[in-house]
Amino acid sequence: MVLDLELQEDEGGMLTYLRELLRLEQYEVFVEHQPGDPVDGYHFQINLPNPSGSSSHQDDYGSVTADGPGRAEAKYVLFYPRSSMDAAERRARADRGDPGEAAAAELLAMAAEALGTDFLVTNRAPLVGAKWRHRGNPVTPAEALTVIGLHMRVAGTVTVRASETFRSQVDTNWAELVQAWTLLPDVKEAVSHAPNNEPWAQLLRETVYRTGQMLRARDRVLLASTEFYEKHQVDVENEVERLALAGMSAFDIVARATNIALGLGLDAQQCSLRYNKYQNALAKVDPMTAAKLDDLTTAATIELVSGLRNTIHGEPLRPVGYSGSNTRQAVPRVLIPSDTTKRVHDAAKTLGKHKSWINDFGPYGILIHPQRVANDLIILTVQAVNALVGSIKWPLDPESQGWPRTDPHDPFEPRNAQRINWLYGL
Repeated sequence: MVLDLELQEDEGGMLTYLRELLRLEQYEVFVEHQPGDPVDGYHFQINLPNPSGSSSHQDDYGSVTADGPGRAEAKYVLFYPRSSMDAAERRARADRGDPGEAAAAELLAMAAEALGTDFLVTNRAPLVGAKWRHRGNPVTPAEALTVIGLHMRVAGTVTVRASETFRSQVDTNWAELVQAWTLLPDVKEAVSHAPNNEPWAQLLRETVYRTGQMLRARDRVLLASTEFYEKHQVDVENEVERLALAGMSAFDIVARATNIALGLGLDAQQCSLRYNKYQNALAKVDPMTAAKLDDLTTAATIELVSGLRNTIHGEPLRPVGYSGSNTRQAVPRVLIPSDTTKRVHDAAKTLGKHKSWINDFGPYGILIHPQRVANDLIILTVQAVNALVGSIKWPLDPESQGWPRTDPHDPFEPRNAQRINWLYGL
């Protein structure tokens, strides 16, 4: 990994956290050598050829030298760097950008590519705004944290804080729980002010665990994108099923909790946000919340999750691969059979997700992109749950002090929760 030294500290401390993680022993991080740098650490230095127009053919080639602890100095060739920088300057002028910044960014990307690094962490606009990231894999600090986060969660241990003398870590299950509570602030608020052992509060806590199941399924889908097609260890269709089932379960739990808290008098099997009997009973007691069920986004989200869940129950999903120029294969797209797709198709269109999620596939059904669905479905589901839970008139305990205060090393402490949030990238 190459870390761009021109990165500036951001207000939220994201870059500070990234630097903490990159100091860990499992990451080899190169920075450009500067005068006065200490000898420890990994450095590289760019050597440009003489200006164009020289008579020597060798002047067309530059080089990058790199060294670090336990490594002998290595030298890598840069092919025609000045020509590439000139081309970058011309593109910048055409786009009314800064030619000097574009040339410097191109040179940095060439160096990262020559070093063979996995990522170039930078905020330079010509790199992070490019449509084609073919040199050095440029990513922003936020994107780098999401990649590191997936890596740590798959390994089973998430580092929340790290210094030379202290490291605060939690296991993946704990990080998942913290992230789920972070995504559900209205559930957290209601539960924290509930009377002790209140049945409806116990039910609401289950929405947090269902969100955690969605997060786990998302990780598995993302993990599949890092594998070779011939050696897939993740059943992507199964993870899409987990997403839909956990999302619909969260909605059903909200309905059951309101049934108890507001005394709607329904049987548990009648408690579904989509059932007319539940909607009519809720409208008599809490018409404002009942009206939220008709909100375009909330209604479409519930319809989407319900439709996807019923599709899964109706007929098995199937993976559909697509070929590339090399052996690496992205996540297979998943085929939803044509006779059960209308609800999913229409709801995705209402939510503005049709183009990013779905490829029409004629009479055979529709293809969905599991990665995009996994990301967006979690956000849409928790937004709908928060909107409903935040609107309901829960019978709260007037003596309750709310969510307990936590110490600085607790993963639920706000700064630590924010760091885990960065690692999920949601």
